Amino acid sequence: MHRILVALDASPRAEAVLHAAGSLAAKTGAEVIAFRAVGLPAELPPEAFGLPPGDVTELLEGQARAYLERALKALPADVRAHAVARGVRRRQRRGV
Repeated sequence: MHRILVALDASPRAEAVLHAAGSLAAKTGAEVIAFRAVGLPAELPPEAFGLPPGDVTELLEGQARAYLERALKALPADVRAHAVARGVRRRQRRGV
């Protein structure tokens, strides 16, 4: 096993899921990749108002990445890990 992909959503269970992945990675020497998909939330953070759409995505991805990086600090020091946050892009429908 080389990599363990862990999808985190900032829910109460996320910490336990990350801990389990970290334990498995420590035993196998695998790298942990923490992932969070970013969509447009029902309530935008205040700093998002007035930004162009692309900048809002970057803001939300940055906030998600910061959450993941904080979460990864709980892993044992010998576990290799990094954070990936990606915005969900809407596809435009053809012929509309």
